[in-house]
Amino acid sequence: VLLSTMKGGVDLDDATKTIMAEVQMIGQDSIVLVTEYERLPGNGNDTFRIDLGPNIVANKRIDKMLDELQRCLGTNQAKDPRDAIQKLNYNANLCGLLLPGAPLADALYADIGESSA
Repeated sequence: VLLSTMKGGVDLDDATKTIMAEVQMIGQDSIVLVTEYERLPGNGNDTFRIDLGPNIVANKRIDKMLDELQRCLGTNQAKDPRDAIQKLNYNANLCGLLLPGAPLADALYADIGESSA
C-alpha cells in the first residue's frame, strides 16, 4: 500500500509525503504496516491516508487481460490450418493469442524484454 500524509497527498517521488508499505494486520481500530523506511512521512502531527499502490492494481489488470487473451482466438481460428502457427493455434488445448510465434505475443514479449532491461 501507499502511506501518505493528507496534506501532502500521494507523491511516489518524495518519501516525506508517501512511502510504500505492506499490510501485516487489520484490527478493529488499527492497521499494522511493515515498511523498509525508518520514518513515517510528514512531521509527526499528520493525518495519514492509505491507498493501493499503482503496481498492485496495474498487475491485477494486466494479469486479467493476458488471461483473457490467452484463452482463445475466438472467430479467428483457422478451420483449415496451413502453416505452423495456424496449426498450433488450431489445437483446442493450446488456443490463444499469446502463443510463441503469434504476432501479438512476439510484440508483447519484445516490449517486456525492452522494459525490464
